[in-house]
Order: sequence, then structure tokens, then C-alpha cells
Amino acid sequence: MAFNAAKTKKKSVNDYDDDYINWVEFRYLLLALRMYAEYYVAFARIDTDDDRRISREEFVAGKHELERWVGPIMDIN
Repeated sequence: MAFNAAKTKKKSVNDYDDDYINWVEFRYLLLALRMYAEYYVAFARIDTDDDRRISREEFVAGKHELERWVGPIMDIN
């Protein structure tokens, strides 16, 4: 996913350009990797019973943690 996100930042010049990350796209690749890593950490912190799912109870209990990443959540119901 991060590779594909980076590849959309620059138009392809030749036939094999989409198979590689070039210097211009490398920064975008690193940003996308960091974003996905932060999503993983956020999910892992909220999924307290480690079943790889977030129940309603876990979501409500993790509201404060979520607000640190996305800002205020007005209506959690």
C-alpha cells in the first residue's frame, strides 16, 4: 500500500518506471510507511484483548487515545 501511494506522486516517464521507487518518490514512501506504522500502533493500543478486532467497549475505552491521533470525537454512540 505504501509503495502504491508513493507511485501516484509522479507521472511515469517510461514503461518500467512504475516498477521502482525513484528519488522523488522515496520521501513519499517513507511518509506512507510511517503513517501505516502509526495506524498499526493505534489499533494495537485499542485492541486490548489482542483478538485483532476492536469491540464497541474497546472503542469507547480507547476514546482518549484515539482523540490524540484524530482530534475530538463529539458523538461516540
